[in-house]
Amino acid sequence: MSYHTENIYKAVYKILSDAIAPTKALSYIKAINEGWKNRDDIPAFPVIILEPAREPETRYSVPYNIRGVFELTIMPFMADYGVSGQIIGTGSNKGIMNIVTDIKNLLSIDKTLTGTALKFEFPRCDYHFDYFPNRFAEIAMEIEYISQDTQR
Repeated sequence: MSYHTENIYKAVYKILSDAIAPTKALSYIKAINEGWKNRDDIPAFPVIILEPAREPETRYSVPYNIRGVFELTIMPFMADYGVSGQIIGTGSNKGIMNIVTDIKNLLSIDKTLTGTALKFEFPRCDYHFDYFPNRFAEIAMEIEYISQDTQR
């Protein structure tokens, strides 16, 4: 992980973890985990798992400046015994689609991720339902940045 991508990762983690405080946008989330965990090791749901995915360097934008793209996978992981509740939520419980929307909306408030990125996008979101009563999503986040080639 380079200096710039490490700062991007830390910025995303901080934005998400600050939002799980009471009365904040993600107050219903129990924890932000750095890296994938076995579902049996997660004491309470819902959680968000933050996992680095790829770090390709794309091209020089001007001499000695690298334009890179850092890819993160953000995985909200929840549990509900009602199948429709898993998807769209029930009463005060959020479904997986609600959680994904909340995460994207929260991160989209600051388009530079506290000054660490040029821009970012969410090119895809895959939903998984292999572990009933758990359901999770893989939100792909691509963050574009520029760094000098001497700052690795």
